[in-house]
Amino acid sequence: MWVIKIGGSLQTSPHLGGWLKLSVHEGAGRVVIVPGGGNFAERVRATQVGLGIDDATAHRLALQATEDYAIILAGLEPRLVPAATETGIRKVLAAGQSPLWFAGEMVRQAPEVPQNWTVTSDSLALWLAQRLDAEVLVLVKSVPPPQYKNVEELTASGYVDEAFPAFLRGFRGKVACLGKDEIGAMAEWLRSGRLPKQKRLVIRDEALA
Repeated sequence: MWVIKIGGSLQTSPHLGGWLKLSVHEGAGRVVIVPGGGNFAERVRATQVGLGIDDATAHRLALQATEDYAIILAGLEPRLVPAATETGIRKVLAAGQSPLWFAGEMVRQAPEVPQNWTVTSDSLALWLAQRLDAEVLVLVKSVPPPQYKNVEELTASGYVDEAFPAFLRGFRGKVACLGKDEIGAMAEWLRSGRLPKQKRLVIRDEALA
């Protein structure tokens, strides 16, 4: 099983449709799509600043933002199957289809997930990958990762959120990153079932350590 997080920064990208088509072709029955927050999450941040709402309230709104983006993804690729629970996700995969995660229900019932901005869809995707015991998590963002020595440097650069290193310690699988135009690389990974031996792309791959 592979979990692929489609960043909100791809919301206006011409590559977005290609990622979704890939998920239902090469990824059918083994890929779970996690949506980012995109402009919807940025509006939540602005609302918090403007109205002074607390972090817990903003967290709930940010979860809704990921579901708003999920609705868009489902509209663009109707063959994605919405799923809100672990059982639902597994049923969709067992049927040979690609689930699209609606995060709110599961995350609201997870006390281990901080209700603040240290957690974004990056950590939520990692948390889900751990719950599903996925082999690989791929973060698809507008750009590939900068040069880094460890995940803490990626966090310091703002490429992943503050909670990501802590969630990573509880995940047994591999984590990698791709830029928005690297669909071909993702297709190759899915066909081969392996990650590339390129440190630039890999946050953690035990085989490369």
